[in-house]
Amino acid sequence: MLRVGNISKDAKVRLALLKDGSAGNAKLFTKPVELKWTAVGIMQRSESTLKFIIPSTMEMGIYAFRIVDRQIFSDPVHLNAPVCWWFQGDQGKTVSPGLWFAIVGKLPKIRKP
Repeated sequence: MLRVGNISKDAKVRLALLKDGSAGNAKLFTKPVELKWTAVGIMQRSESTLKFIIPSTMEMGIYAFRIVDRQIFSDPVHLNAPVCWWFQGDQGKTVSPGLWFAIVGKLPKIRKP
């Protein structure tokens, strides 16, 4: 759910999956023109909120979304992109398939578009 303001009832949400990087190097700063944007359905909207679902056909990962309203595009905002203060896996900086890992950090601040 997004908290928004000053958008029309015709505003739409576009979503893009960001490319994976090597372990510990998520590529968050891809230029918007380089991304493959997909229209997603809005489940619920009010004057101050929008709610949408990531389609099950999209792979899991870090996403960028933006709102399109009357040919105006918001800046991209990232989803599933925590700020990692430190990481510990069963092999130190990496994780064996199916084994444990710990991440300490926080979720990023989300700007209103």
